Amino acid sequence: MGSKKPFLVALLVHALSSGMILLSKAVFNMGMNISVFVFYRQVAGTIFMVPFAMVFEGKHAKPLSILTFFKIFMLASLGITLTLNIYGVALIYTSARLGAATINCIPVITFAFAVLLRQAHILKSYPSKLTFTSIQCLSSAVQSFIVAIALERDPRQWKLGWNFRLLAVVYCGIFVTGVAYYLQAWVIAKKGPVFHAVMIPSNLIMTSLGSVFLLGETINLGS
Repeated sequence: MGSKKPFLVALLVHALSSGMILLSKAVFNMGMNISVFVFYRQVAGTIFMVPFAMVFEGKHAKPLSILTFFKIFMLASLGITLTLNIYGVALIYTSARLGAATINCIPVITFAFAVLLRQAHILKSYPSKLTFTSIQCLSSAVQSFIVAIALERDPRQWKLGWNFRLLAVVYCGIFVTGVAYYLQAWVIAKKGPVFHAVMIPSNLIMTSLGSVFLLGETINLGS
C-alpha cells in the first residue's frame, strides 16, 4: 500500500482538479469575472489552510528566510496567479474538455522546468508543507487582488451570495487551492514533479465525463 500511496494521492489531486475545471467553466458561462473568481478562491484557500498550518506546524515550521519567501512568492505568481487567469480566459472560449486536454502538455514542460530550475528544490529547502501551501495561497491572493482590482471595477462582479458562484469559490478554494495543492506538494516531495505530471491524462477522462453529464457538452470526434 505504501508504494501505491503516491499514485492514489496524485489521482485524487487530478480528480479534484477535474471538479475545478467543471465548476470554473460553469461560473464563467454565468458571467463571473475570471480575475475576481481567482482572487476569491485564493482567499478561501488561505483561510482554510492557515489554521491547519498554525496548529500542526506553527511550533515546528522551519524559519522562513527572505530568499525562500521570494521563491514561494514567484512560484505562486507563475504557477497559480498567472496560470489560473490565463486558463480562465481559455475556458471561456473553449470547452471544459478541451481545457483538460491541453493540460496533457504539462509533463513535458514540467520535466524541462524541473531540470532547469530544480519545481522540487524549494520543498527540500522548506519541507513544512502546510506552511508552504499557506504562504503560496496568501501570496497568490494578494497578487490576484491586484490583477482583479485593475481589470474589474464593476461592484456587482464582487458580490457573492448563497448561489452557485459561492459554491464554486468554496470548492476551488478549499479542495483545490488548499487540499489539492498540499497533496500535490506531498507527491512532488515524495516522487518529484514529473511523477505527478504524468498522471495528468486521467484529468481528461474525468473532465470529459463530467462535461457531458454536468455541463451538457457533446463529445465529438475530430479529424
